[in-house]
Amino acid sequence: MNDAVVNPTPRGESYFDGGLFQYLGWLLLGIVVTIFTLGICFPWACCMLYRWEVKHTVINGRRLEFDGTAFQLFGNWIKWWLLTLITLGIYGFWVNIKLKKWITKHTKFKIDTPFSPNTTSVPPAIQPIPTAPAPVQQKQFTLKSKDLVTADGMLAYCKHFGFTGGVSESVCKDLFKKAEGAVAPDNEVVMAFIAAYDYEHENENPEMCACVCGATRFIIATSNNIDIIPIVKINLFLLTEGEPLSILRLCCLGKDFKLGVEREKDKEIEDFCQKSLYACKGELDNAGCAFSADIPDETKYGDEISYKYNDVACTIYGDTSILGIGSVVYLDYDGHINNVKHEAIAQIDNKKLRKMASDYRERGDTTTTRVSGLDDKLYINIGFYRDYNNDEGDEDE
Repeated sequence: MNDAVVNPTPRGESYFDGGLFQYLGWLLLGIVVTIFTLGICFPWACCMLYRWEVKHTVINGRRLEFDGTAFQLFGNWIKWWLLTLITLGIYGFWVNIKLKKWITKHTKFKIDTPFSPNTTSVPPAIQPIPTAPAPVQQKQFTLKSKDLVTADGMLAYCKHFGFTGGVSESVCKDLFKKAEGAVAPDNEVVMAFIAAYDYEHENENPEMCACVCGATRFIIATSNNIDIIPIVKINLFLLTEGEPLSILRLCCLGKDFKLGVEREKDKEIEDFCQKSLYACKGELDNAGCAFSADIPDETKYGDEISYKYNDVACTIYGDTSILGIGSVVYLDYDGHINNVKHEAIAQIDNKKLRKMASDYRERGDTTTTRVSGLDDKLYINIGFYRDYNNDEGDEDE
């Protein structure tokens, strides 16, 4: 992750800072390369020009970046033009749309950490919508993400943004010292806050905990316990407002955690958590970590794995906006797919797998399902686990 401290442009400002002569230079180079290679290097010329254009584009005070490569585009380009030839030019109407989709897929906001209201590191899908006049801008937080791996750094972050949970500085520091020991091997922390552990609204004297988001793990540390949740297993954060504390639910594979956060800071903490999750998953994705290949082993359930299917195609009929690569979803009867809110969003195309899903649900056996891809269809990885203590029928799929 970029360690530089951000000096942001004014919030909401959008502009393009490329120059005419730069544009003409890149355009001329692309035309020359395309002509001299008889069109073979056209994808390279496209990527070169797109990268320059995106590099000089700022949206809402955040600079964009383009990570597509000519090699990636070349494969798609060949496929699109073969389909155009096969369909006697009809598919050509879709080529420009496909190209636009590919460009958009590889265009993203630059990621800067640690997160604060003054940074420009807000994923596009979760840009905050102003509902009131902007508050007076506070002094910029100057520590870098690598400085937050210590208890002192975490404490400084929480004091600056008011995320101390209403407890004393000494209690905060003791909790962060517990969390500090679990940060390694991560060498960066992007956010931290103090919350009530395993909180319900009726709790009168909740146990406090330090919550720390590292590059690959989310740590919840109480005075006598530490929970370490891999970032790839976290699906999202959901906030339920309440008094005196709101409940921030950490939804992840296998277990949900309920954290009590101060009512005055609940939305800000939820927003920071979502930003951290998106950014860290994006960094891991860029580093080549395969979230969706991580099907839990059979020892987690005490069952024996029977089948594992990768990249199963599903027809989308519901809202998939909260899903990303590695998101947890749930397999229901007849191959219907539910999100973490238990809303039906898609159905498996393969009829055999639909029946298999129903049979496993009927028997009470376990399935694990994670998103492996998302475009016109939803693609999932499925692990089917057979508990042989369930004696209702034989597994003859």
